[in-house]
Amino acid sequence: MKRTFLKKVVTLFLALFVIAGSFGIIANAAQEELGGVNGYLIPTDINLSAPKTEYAFYGDSAYLYFMLFSMGKADSFYNIEIFSKSDYSSDSAVVSYVSEYGKKGNMPLRLNWPFKANPSGTYYGRCYTTIIKGEEEVIDTSTIYKFTIHLNRIGKSEVPLVSVANSKKGVVVKWDKLATATKYRIYRKTKGASSWSKVADVNGNTTSYTDTKVKSGTQYSYTVKAFDKLYSSLYDKTGLKTIYLSTPTLTAPKASTSVYPVVKWSQVAGCNGYYIYRKGGSLSDSNKWKRIATVKNPKTHSYTDKTATSADWEYSYTVRAYYVEKVKKYNKNNKPYYENVVHLSSYDSKGATYNCATAPILKTATSAYGGIQITWLDTNTAKKKFYIYRKAAGETKWTTVGSSTTPSFIDKKVSNGVTYTYTVRTATATNLSAFDKKGISTKYVLTPTLKKLTIASNGTTTLTWSSVPGAKGYVIYKSTNGNKWAKLATIKNAKTVTYKDTAAKASGSTYSYTVRAYNGSYYSSYVKSGLSTMYLTAPKVTAKNDYSNEQGSSVKLTWNSVTGAKSYRIYRKTASDKSWSVIADNFTGRTYYDKTAKSGAKYYYQ
Repeated sequence: MKRTFLKKVVTLFLALFVIAGSFGIIANAAQEELGGVNGYLIPTDINLSAPKTEYAFYGDSAYLYFMLFSMGKADSFYNIEIFSKSDYSSDSAVVSYVSEYGKKGNMPLRLNWPFKANPSGTYYGRCYTTIIKGEEEVIDTSTIYKFTIHLNRIGKSEVPLVSVANSKKGVVVKWDKLATATKYRIYRKTKGASSWSKVADVNGNTTSYTDTKVKSGTQYSYTVKAFDKLYSSLYDKTGLKTIYLSTPTLTAPKASTSVYPVVKWSQVAGCNGYYIYRKGGSLSDSNKWKRIATVKNPKTHSYTDKTATSADWEYSYTVRAYYVEKVKKYNKNNKPYYENVVHLSSYDSKGATYNCATAPILKTATSAYGGIQITWLDTNTAKKKFYIYRKAAGETKWTTVGSSTTPSFIDKKVSNGVTYTYTVRTATATNLSAFDKKGISTKYVLTPTLKKLTIASNGTTTLTWSSVPGAKGYVIYKSTNGNKWAKLATIKNAKTVTYKDTAAKASGSTYSYTVRAYNGSYYSSYVKSGLSTMYLTAPKVTAKNDYSNEQGSSVKLTWNSVTGAKSYRIYRKTASDKSWSVIADNFTGRTYYDKTAKSGAKYYYQ
């Protein structure tokens, strides 16, 4: 009887095991679609000894199937437990199930185990029957069935690749994080290579990697594999592809003879050409980079932006290298066609800044003391310098004659009587402005040299100066007591170099004179300080003999006060003297006693 029953139990176990295996195959096939694997565990009963069994599961959850063998015992429970530790300690329990009270017979059970709360690793399970005896619950040790589960939550997953892009340092690979990954491994292969090569390992919190060991102009494909302790993920077998192009290095802007910004950069190996970007100036959204040009020759390393017409603006430029790859694709009818895929280098996000400038507005060109003075109006706000250009009458080319940091310049290398034309350009740190091509002209007329100024007792002043070759005449200017110069007279005879001012003078007033030469409509400069003299009227002197006890025998001289006089000089002579002699100087009074006069002699005083 027992033998027949045992034979039936063994036959049932084997049948269930075969069925479990077939179910396991179906479940494994469904894993790719559903993300889970169904496991089938066949526990033993009191009369059947079964070995320890190992199972492997993938995904986020799985159904575990059990067949309950209670042998018809009343007052019993069926228990299922899974632990993270091999000692089956209660603090490591991750699954705990107790059947309904008093279940009897062979009863299938489906238990769902969600893996999301558990990392990959090995788990330890057991199932057994608990029998109630009186007030106690006793484990039927003969029913304990142990099994091991290897949980691999990453093995069926593929690391989602996000992008590959060129940067200044190399190729940047990005991917999406897998929840249980503790490490990622980056692989690379070049065009034509049949297998992937390991590039680097990074930790599980990282989702990007920069491959710095790359060569410009080379095509690279990248893929990523994840690891979760003992297990590894699947990977994108195609990977993401890019052609690495190094970042063009912008040359620091320098002063250029071009009116327009000239952008320069280093050559990039393996590219087809360059894209030029600009921001600033009068562009809308001027703070954003906008592509303004394409340089199709990879050997060309400069670009002149002739569209930068907004003067007195800062323009910033940057450059990207590009490579156009023809990629074969297929349409809905499976017919091949080619599509251009553009690969771009990274770029200098700061860029190179150029200051543009407006052309100065010419104001005057006149003869100055020692040369020709040019003035102009400048509206630029950037730090600047000015360059002055000149051409003499009959010349066709401009010649640089000097520079200035202020809107004025004196050209001292000029010749009297020659007509010169001038123009000016503004220079910023990076560019020269345009210029007035017509320019402004003047004939240089030498400034007369003032030689002498005299004044007679009657107030007549006489001014003399040097003649100026080529002059047609002279203009005399006069200033009284430091007031503005006023035109006094025009001398139309170029040979005349003397002028007498007979106009009445006021005692104590200072009179200044200066001269300008002219040649047609062109005038020389003038000595701004001029020559000056003060006019003083002559005192009216009274002389008489004085025999007072105070002074003794002498000639007493008295005179009136003279406006503007600080002191007086007293002169004397006899009838036989040819010239006056000074008998007192710096005398501040208005009464003087000549004690040296001899009795009987006749004297004259002034």
